[in-house]
Amino acid sequence: MAYILGFFAADGNMLKNKRGAHFIEFNTVDKELLEKIKKTLRSDHKISARRRSEKWATCYRLQIR
Repeated sequence: MAYILGFFAADGNMLKNKRGAHFIEFNTVDKELLEKIKKTLRSDHKISARRRSEKWATCYRLQIR
């Protein structure tokens, strides 16, 4: 859990949408790492993929509400 907290501090963020819901979010290019975090947190949230351009690697996101 300490690793997850450190990872969140480095590559995560907290956000609030327009309806007032709060989220924590982890972003990385390492999908396997997000799978481990998801399992450790016992989350059933999905991991989504984003690719901003052809030059950049695919970035994965785990967003928990």
